[in-house]
Amino acid sequence: MRFGRRPARKRREARHQIMEKVGLEKDEHLHQDYEYASGIVERVGGVPLWLKAVYVSLIVWSIYYIIRYWSGE
Repeated sequence: MRFGRRPARKRREARHQIMEKVGLEKDEHLHQDYEYASGIVERVGGVPLWLKAVYVSLIVWSIYYIIRYWSGE
């Protein structure tokens, strides 16, 4: 008897089987694009890595700025 995590491929297959049982993959309306009257298109997607890096760098810079320039000297 082995204890531990299953290989990644088997985990993905198990997840896929569960999603099929629930019916989540068959809901096409969840993955359709929606276009507003102004021409903006809403889609399912992720946040790019470069944008995450910008968020982190701005937070680090703001902490530095607060400590450096707003501290009572």
